Amino acid sequence: MAERPPLVSVITATYNRSHVLRAAIASLRRQTHADWEQIIVGDACSDDTGEVVASFADPRLRFVNLERNFGEQAGPNNEGIRQARGRFIAFLNHDDLWLPDHLQSLLSAIETTRADMAYARGISIFPDGTRRLLGAAPGGSYKPLADVHASLWLCRRELFAEVGPWRLSRNCWAAPSQDWLLRAWRLRKRIVASDRVTVVAVHASRYRDCYRQERSAIHEELLRRLENEADFRERELTAAAIDALDREKSLHILPHLSGLARALSYRLLLLLGIPPVLAKYRLVSWRRGAYLDRIRRFRGLDVKKRDKK
Repeated sequence: MAERPPLVSVITATYNRSHVLRAAIASLRRQTHADWEQIIVGDACSDDTGEVVASFADPRLRFVNLERNFGEQAGPNNEGIRQARGRFIAFLNHDDLWLPDHLQSLLSAIETTRADMAYARGISIFPDGTRRLLGAAPGGSYKPLADVHASLWLCRRELFAEVGPWRLSRNCWAAPSQDWLLRAWRLRKRIVASDRVTVVAVHASRYRDCYRQERSAIHEELLRRLENEADFRERELTAAAIDALDREKSLHILPHLSGLARALSYRLLLLLGIPPVLAKYRLVSWRRGAYLDRIRRFRGLDVKKRDKK
């Protein structure tokens, strides 16, 4: 008898950061919803990633190491989608962590709203220790105003057949994840937001040379707190709220003026049919893929040579 496929396939693209990947996997294994598989796709990893995955001795984990290095998430994520067996597909970046109710709350959101996709709210932790909230959703649904990071997503499997695969960065003005999300939005797919904060993001794009230095202390500390602090979410939300208040008070009237200008510019861009999140990328990118090239340099990685295919 064939093995019953899991309800959710969790895809994790990774490259030579086994020290932080360990915490991401551990956070997934603490999910209250346990009917999942994790497909960890190495972007031609040359470190001990395979051994780290095997050390969990969990049959729900599967490591696939690509022969070709793409230098970005798009290639590995597309391979993960190809191998996924679940009715739903989620993404967990190798340097992010999920709170235990992440999958359960997103499955509930999709079931309740009959949406094509749901995404969680999250907290991003910066190198200076400050926190910011992720996953803006005016009116409870996706609008292309700001990035919605892939670790927040849960999608119906058939959505990828309709929207298509992730495009490589050389073919995108925006980050490949946001490019895919914009394509789903343009197809008028129903994308809703959960009312739960269930993701903690430690973005590599904020940490200089993080691929050259084996630093995992922040991930280990976050995992320890997730496992031992019943009020972890409340503490993090309080810290994020205090940081937001401090930023506003330090600038006095400027936040109000900048907020008004931002709201007016967003409205104008939408009236013109231009997604504001895409306009943001175009302001800082002089060609397709330039944004990711800059991030790779900051992280301590070489910029990939571009082929013409």
